[in-house]
Amino acid sequence: MKIAVAFITYNQASLQYLPYFLPSLNRAIEVAKSNFGDEVNFSVFSFDNSDEPFVDNKKILLDFFDKNNIENKIWSGQGNLGFAKSYNIMFNYSLENGFDKIIMINPDVLLDEFFLERFISKFKEYPDVAVLSPLIFYWDFEDNKKTNIIDSCGLGLTKGHYFFDRGQGKVFNENIFKEEKVFGFTGAGAALDLKKISRVAYGREDGYLEFFDELMFMYKEDVELSYRLQLAEMKILFVPEIKMYHHRTLSSLGGKIKAILLKPSLDLGRSRSFLNQLIVFYKIEDLPFSCKVKFFTRVRYFSLIVYGYFFQNKQLIKFRLLRPNIERKSLYLKDNMTGAARIEGFMSRS
Repeated sequence: MKIAVAFITYNQASLQYLPYFLPSLNRAIEVAKSNFGDEVNFSVFSFDNSDEPFVDNKKILLDFFDKNNIENKIWSGQGNLGFAKSYNIMFNYSLENGFDKIIMINPDVLLDEFFLERFISKFKEYPDVAVLSPLIFYWDFEDNKKTNIIDSCGLGLTKGHYFFDRGQGKVFNENIFKEEKVFGFTGAGAALDLKKISRVAYGREDGYLEFFDELMFMYKEDVELSYRLQLAEMKILFVPEIKMYHHRTLSSLGGKIKAILLKPSLDLGRSRSFLNQLIVFYKIEDLPFSCKVKFFTRVRYFSLIVYGYFFQNKQLIKFRLLRPNIERKSLYLKDNMTGAARIEGFMSRS
C-alpha cells in the first residue's frame, strides 16, 4: 500500500508550528512502519504557498526530511495558489504515481503516535470506505498543551445547510461520539481513498482532476467534496481511535456574530468562506430534498444574501461573475449523482 501524507505551508503562519508538527509526524511514521513494515510505503508531500521573501519553509522541511530519511516531494515558488488547487496538484500527482491513499493534514497540529497506524488498520478493516475522519482535539499552542476539548468529530449539517464541526467546544465523551458514518470530513485532517474520490472529481479535457472545486480558493471546499461523495453514496467514517490535536485559528462564519459585524470586510478568511457558502448553495438548490429541507435551505440562502448585501458586497459581485462556471459544475453534480435523501439522514434539527 502506497500512502502519501500531504500538507500545505504558508508564510510565518506555518513556520511557527513546524518544530512541533514535524517530530509528531516522524514519530507517527515510525510507529506505522514498525507495525506494517514493507507492507506500507510512505511519502510526505508538502506544498509551500509562502509569498513572504524571508520565510523559507522549504529549507526547514528538506533539512528535516533528509535528517530523518523520509521520502518526500515539495512544491514551492508559485505564490499562493490556495487550498483547493494546491491539494488538487498533490492529489493528481499521487494518483498518477500509484498511491492508494492520501492523508491530508494541517501543519498546525500534533499527531498522536498511532495516527497513521490506525488509519491503515481502519482502511484494511473497511475497504469500502472513501474517507476516514479522525477525532480532532483542540491544541493549546500558546502553552503547548493537549486538551480533551473537541475541535472536530467530522462535519455535520442542519436542515438549513448550516455546516459545523460536530462536538466542537465540548469535552469528549466516548459514549456520545462513537465510530459512525458522518456527513463530511474537515480538511484539517482526513484520510482519503484516491481511486474512490476520483470518481466524483470534476474532470478536464487534459485529464487533470479537480477533487476540490478550484472556484473555492479556500474554506468550505471540504464541505463541497463531502456533498459529492454523499450523493455518490460513498462512505465517510468518523473514527475516534484516530487522534490529532489542532490549533484552530479561524472560527466558523456563524460562530461569533459580534466579530462579523465589527469588521466583516476586513476579514479575508470570512469573506472567502461567505463566497464559498454561496457557491455550495447554488449547486445544491435544485437537488431533490424534502419540502422541509428546501424551505429551511432557502431561508438560510436568503439570509446569506441579505448579509452579503450589507457586509460582503464585493463577494456578491464576484459570485455573480462566477455563476456560469458554478452552473457547469452544478449540472455535472446533478446529472451524475443521486442520494439527497441520504444527506438528509445526517441533518440535525438546529
